[in-house]
Amino acid sequence: MKCMGIVLASVVSLSLVSPFAAAQTAPTEFLSVLTVTAKPSMIAEYEAFVRQIKEAARQIGDAQSVQAYQVKFGGPINQFQFVTGFNEWQQVDGWLSVPEILIKAHGQEEAASILQSGTASIESFESTVSRTQHDLTNIPSGTPSRRFARVTRTEIDPSTAADYQVLLSKRVAAQKHLGLRIVRRAVVDGAAGLYTAVEFYDTLAERDQVPNLFETLTELFGEAEMAQIVRAGSRGIRHRQFSLIEHRPDLSR
Repeated sequence: MKCMGIVLASVVSLSLVSPFAAAQTAPTEFLSVLTVTAKPSMIAEYEAFVRQIKEAARQIGDAQSVQAYQVKFGGPINQFQFVTGFNEWQQVDGWLSVPEILIKAHGQEEAASILQSGTASIESFESTVSRTQHDLTNIPSGTPSRRFARVTRTEIDPSTAADYQVLLSKRVAAQKHLGLRIVRRAVVDGAAGLYTAVEFYDTLAERDQVPNLFETLTELFGEAEMAQIVRAGSRGIRHRQFSLIEHRPDLSR
């Protein structure tokens, strides 16, 4: 229970730029993401648990920023993501676990009761920490926060990382040319060879206006060169998943 509490507390600020953020300047160096899958029949109970944690943190004046997102498309809708950005690992030493927050706010006995009922609504959870790839990121200074984030999660064979990075560099050049907002990160704690790319939208209608990236790549670098780069960069991809997540201000703190 203590371990779950530490994980639950340690995740969550929208630095998206997390997928997720308030007016953004630059992405934080690191991003801790907790993915929680609630039991399908207990989504309401899980959300009530998160609200209890949020209120307890407010009562004790906990300053840690925690932003919540819920899967809208491309995954189970009973899945939530909590994001915390940080620049140095020493910052993590100051994070309170969920049990500590609840105990400070409610005392040992009531906190234990809240944890028992709340964790009963959880089916599974996964925690990762990723590092921003600043040279592959395009977030203009002052970019406002966005309601939606499209997350591309790619797992590659680590031995093909060099070719994959070449492909990413070309994609980033095209995305910057088109003015697309995107943050790329590489996982440092979690599965090896895991990369994420996050695009931001205020409305889903904005996706209708996104230019064709492949056509731009061909225009910038030529069809023959891009075909070769795509072949080399894609051969090591083991798995790729696309999901659209929506910010949940009512579950954020």
